[in-house]
Amino acid sequence: MSCLRAIISGVREFGVWFDGTREYLSRKRAVKRGKKPKPRSAFETTYEIRLHPLPCWSKLSIEEQQAGVQELVRQIEEEAKARRRKTGKAPLGVAAILRQTPDHQEATDLRHRT
Repeated sequence: MSCLRAIISGVREFGVWFDGTREYLSRKRAVKRGKKPKPRSAFETTYEIRLHPLPCWSKLSIEEQQAGVQELVRQIEEEAKARRRKTGKAPLGVAAILRQTPDHQEATDLRHRT
């Protein structure tokens, strides 16, 4: 999940909290009583994700914050483009990203990249 769209455009973002502990206890009680467990959705709560500016940007207007984030994104994209030109390595693409496991990590730890 990325907050980039919300920061740049001001679009409100929402997330779903799943209370696994409550679901487990409820399911355990239902099984003990011979009843059908409640659906997973009964333990989900939707929350608005409220974003706050970094302290160093808190005095900037929303427009200045958005411009600052857009500039950071532009710099990151330029650095990535330069790295791809230098290494000849292409971006993964959607299919390759979806094939990865959630704990996938490159052979080189990100903290040690130059």
